[in-house]
Amino acid sequence: MKTKADILKGKKVVFIGAGNMAEALIKGILGSTLMNKQQIMATDIKKERLQYIKKETGIITLSNSREAIEKADFIVFSVKPQVLDSVLDEIGNYLLPHQLVISILAGITTTYIEKKINNKVPLIRVMPNIAVSVREGMSAFCLGKNVQINHEKIVEEIFGSVGKVIKCQEKEMDAITALSGSGPAYFFYFLETLIRAGREMKLSAEMARVLSEQTILGAINLVKETKMEPAKMREMVTSPGGITQQALEYLEKKYFAGIFIEAIKRAKKRAEELSA
Repeated sequence: MKTKADILKGKKVVFIGAGNMAEALIKGILGSTLMNKQQIMATDIKKERLQYIKKETGIITLSNSREAIEKADFIVFSVKPQVLDSVLDEIGNYLLPHQLVISILAGITTTYIEKKINNKVPLIRVMPNIAVSVREGMSAFCLGKNVQINHEKIVEEIFGSVGKVIKCQEKEMDAITALSGSGPAYFFYFLETLIRAGREMKLSAEMARVLSEQTILGAINLVKETKMEPAKMREMVTSPGGITQQALEYLEKKYFAGIFIEAIKRAKKRAEELSA
């Protein structure tokens, strides 16, 4: 049975596009020691971005995507969705069947990409989130054509090294993008709001941040360790007629849950628009 080291030994991956998500993945993979700096490459149209990535991570950077893919076993599409067509026009016909293409682009279907690349090249679509940079990411993947079991294992090893990974159907991808792909932003917004509340109640900036960060971290870890339903845990913290109940009743009065769910549904709708 092959180990992680065997599966990826001597293999090289190139990120076509060196933006924020590519940077997060690269840092997460290097931090996991799954692959080393010599195994990872990145390309980008912006020279200053390549200089930054090279300085931050020490990986190999190239400005020529066609040259880069010639040296790669795995190609990760990590450009902005609106520039994908130009990338596919440049390298789509140069991809080879022994390579594996991984797309992490929101809203772009496997069918769309497969129409523009060599039709024998295996393709897997993945939706990670930014927490992969600290190896606490959540990634979901679905399969395109020509995918073999070893390709699935490669994706599971790479993305499993930077967090949790699950397999899904492509029809579920827009909802996953809205929920876990965009999810960290919702929590960052909530954290911002907690800190702001602390400041408005005359706490220092440092105290408000420490209190807010640790409160969120502790609550999440408590849910993970106890496996209790969040609703049940909320009831345990909420004494009848107490302080917490006062706050929660106000949130319910303002339809907080409904507003939040609608916001996520709007994110899903936007993902569906990109898919179309």
